[in-house]
Amino acid sequence: MKTPLRRVAALATVALTTGALALGTVAPAGAVTAQKRETKAAQWLAKQPAENGLVEVFYDYDGSTYSYSDYGVSIDVATALLELGAGADTVDAVAQAVSEGVRGYTYADGEVLGYASATAKAAAFLQDAGLSPANAQDDLIVNLKAMLSTDDGIVGRVQDDTGYADTANVFGQAFAAQALAEDGSRKKAAAATRFLLRQQCDEGYFRLNFNDASAKRQGCKSGAGDSGADTDSTAQAVLSLTAIASSGSPVLVRKVDAALADALSWLRSGQKRNGSYGGGSSTESSNTDSTGLAARALTALGACTRAQDAAQWITRSQVLGARSGDALAGQNGAIAYDPKTRRTGESDGISDTGAYQWQKATADAAPALASLTIAGC
Repeated sequence: MKTPLRRVAALATVALTTGALALGTVAPAGAVTAQKRETKAAQWLAKQPAENGLVEVFYDYDGSTYSYSDYGVSIDVATALLELGAGADTVDAVAQAVSEGVRGYTYADGEVLGYASATAKAAAFLQDAGLSPANAQDDLIVNLKAMLSTDDGIVGRVQDDTGYADTANVFGQAFAAQALAEDGSRKKAAAATRFLLRQQCDEGYFRLNFNDASAKRQGCKSGAGDSGADTDSTAQAVLSLTAIASSGSPVLVRKVDAALADALSWLRSGQKRNGSYGGGSSTESSNTDSTGLAARALTALGACTRAQDAAQWITRSQVLGARSGDALAGQNGAIAYDPKTRRTGESDGISDTGAYQWQKATADAAPALASLTIAGC
């Protein structure tokens, strides 16, 4: 299994005015406790996929409980384990399940190519996990290239091929640019990256949603329409752009460097005094999903102190010390959505239908804990 691009990006020196991430050989103070937090989170994540290699998500409907295999959160769990350098068997199982059954995620069926964001995310993950997305159930690279628009004004934009409304967004655009760069498809990667960079607003953040494909303006305009600030999409754009910069086929190097510097400035300005972040308009309160993604982006950009502040806030929501008989017995390492949710869990435990929120939060936030054990941060 190769070292995942995101992990490389997080630990590499980024050629920016933001400065480099200095790696030493002596662990920082408190590293033993921090290492325990990281290890426990990885152990908890490794237990989440079912025997088929995918995380089972439960939900209630009309008085009954149902479940389905969720490819998206399974990829998130495996990606977190890759970044933590743990759970190799779990990562392999998830990667194999995604590769062999990816149509269950993209909804391609031979007649349509399916959802662009799912296609891009699956392709980028399989590359990180050491599998070729070209050898999956569908050739994800071929499909992804076909999903990039060649129309004037929206060249390089990822678009669904489902027959329904287009749901592709900046997350999908970022994963697409990353996967194509890693594949060595320089022209397509450059086109996808160029359109991604157009989604960055003047303040430095990346918005979540595109304008309508027919709109004359395709770039971000602060305060207009779908151009609201979004921590999560900004963080993912940073992670993908740093991966592109460290790939064997970097594209638009100067523009990418400038975009990353602007994103760092915005992430710094958006961090709350306690180290946390909120997300977009629907998740404005501090939460571990957004804080975890932001911390990972900050680490990738060499902003170690800021990343550590965010990681320290995340520790307030992590389960440690639960014993047999406690409501959270067996859940040590899990990270709640926020401290209030952790406190509720201490009395109520984690139900089958409530597990998804914990799984998503832990997957997004656990890799951020690594900043607490990187010497020199």
